[in-house]
Amino acid sequence: MKVVIDSNVLLVAIGKRSRFRKFFDAAVAGAADFLVTNDAHFNEAKKLEFPVVNIISADKFLKMLKKENN
Repeated sequence: MKVVIDSNVLLVAIGKRSRFRKFFDAAVAGAADFLVTNDAHFNEAKKLEFPVVNIISADKFLKMLKKENN
């Protein structure tokens, strides 16, 4: 189930998952452009070829936002 809350937020229902896997699965199910985290547990997921989830740090994401607004 996907519910669009507004143009920037998408509510995605997923099944029961591990503590970190649920965020990864939500990003995949919601076709997220980025999964923003500073959690080192996600470093292994960066190596996956499928499904592709662009995992970036909060600092990198903030730099992207600043660059986009200039």
